[in-house]
Formats: sequence, C-alpha cells, structure tokens
Amino acid sequence: SARPESAEARLDLAIAIFHADGGAAGLAEVEKIPPENRDGDYFLLRAQILDALEKPKEAEASLNQGLAREPTRPDLYFNAALFLIKHREYREASRLLEHASRRIPDSPELMLVQAINLEFRQLPEESQVVLDKIQSRWPEWYLPYLVNGIMLEIRFRSAQARPLLETAVALGAQDPAAYYYLASAITHAAPDDVESAQKTIDEALKLDTKDPYIQSLAGRIAYTRKDYPKALEHLTTAIRLWPEMVEARQTLSGVYRALGEREKSAEELKEIVRIKQANPTADQTP
Repeated sequence: SARPESAEARLDLAIAIFHADGGAAGLAEVEKIPPENRDGDYFLLRAQILDALEKPKEAEASLNQGLAREPTRPDLYFNAALFLIKHREYREASRLLEHASRRIPDSPELMLVQAINLEFRQLPEESQVVLDKIQSRWPEWYLPYLVNGIMLEIRFRSAQARPLLETAVALGAQDPAAYYYLASAITHAAPDDVESAQKTIDEALKLDTKDPYIQSLAGRIAYTRKDYPKALEHLTTAIRLWPEMVEARQTLSGVYRALGEREKSAEELKEIVRIKQANPTADQTP
C-alpha cells in the first residue's frame, strides 16, 4: 500500500499469496506488476506459479524470458532450477545454475540444487564434491546431510548414508524423508539392528501416515520382527494408498505365507505379475 510501484514488494506478496491461497491467486497478484517493471525475477516467479498450475509450456516460455532478463534473486533461481529438474531438463538446469553462480556466487541453496542436478546427470563424484564443500562451509545446516544421505542410500551405499542421515536428524531435520531413508539405511547396513529401524520408522509415521513408502517400510520392519498383525496393518494401508505398489505386495505375500494363508499369498503374487505386465517400465523407486 505504501509503495504500490515496488516490484520487489509485489513479488514477495505474490509468493506469500501463492503459498497461502494457491497458484491462481498468486498469479493474479504477480500480474499486477506493471509491464515496464517486469524484470527477470518477475518471469521466474511467474514460471514457478504456472508450473504449479500445470501449465508447463507457458511456464517454460516465462522461464526463458526470465533468463534473458538477468534475474537477481537466489530463491527464484532455486525454484527455476527445481522446475527444470522436475521435468528432467538436467542440462538446461546446469546452464541456469552456471548463469546463477556468476550472478550470485556462494549461495548455499544454489550449490545444493547443483549437487542434486549433478546426481540426476549420473555424475555422483562431482555431486559429492559440491556437497562436501557445502558441509564444510555451513556445517550447522541439516539439508546437505539429508540430501547426501538420501543419494547414498538410493545408490545402496547404506553404511555411508546412515551417519549422514543421523547427523541431519541431530541438526533438526523434522522431515519424514529423513526418518524413512535412515530406517532404510539401517535395515540394509545393520539388518540385525531391528530395534533402531523400528524406532526410526515410528518417527517417520508420526510425521506422515499417508506416505505409501513409509507404510511399506514399516510393514517390512514389522515382518522382520515377526509382528505379523502390525505388518498386515501397515502393508494394507500402503496398498490402499497405492494399489499398484509392488514392494508392499511382495512383503504382504511373505506375511500371508508366514501366517499359513497360502491362497492369499499366491493372490498377491498374481497381482504383482499383473501390475508388471500392465506397466513393465514403471519406476517405483521412492
């Protein structure tokens, strides 16, 4: 109200409205910026909102306009890079991040998304170099440890992932993904440490009961502990949330077999075959 001509203030207001009231309201607010004040930051924010409104072509056009006008805000570069990664435009994301690093050097958020993008480009060694640099310069920030631990666990380097994920949690990562991947790392790196895995997945469940991966892993841990009623509860919940979840059905088949219910076990195996035949290339990686 005091400075209606301020594009910077209007951008911040549009971001707040976008997150509070949704994309349509955020877009309406950002469009109030007069054409003569629409700089690179305006177009990057507009691209982010359009992507949230599931208008990828319009979002991409706005993104390109933004890059041509030299944006200055690291938060908008960050979200623009995530937009490109989401759509698997990894080389374009690299180009954007190189551009951003010249404009805004030493931004930890931009360095972090650079590490994520390098991982998606199948360049794990280069990604690790960036993550190590972030951790040495900002050792109190939990997010690099979390991202690093997740990457290592996905690559089945669970013994290395576990301490990084434990560090992330110790630094305050109250994120269900932190506890999910830590529980997964424990089951792989220390399969006999079932109690630690159970305590960790319980923390994930406190934060999110509607994630099928969390429910499936909780079911698998309960199955390992031979707590079959609890395993059935978690696995049936996972399948209700995602009926075509192969991982949950495989564990559920084992639970039924352990309970002596061979027909139900066989039915789950048949369902797995049907799912794989219907969509053989589907990636179910969390």
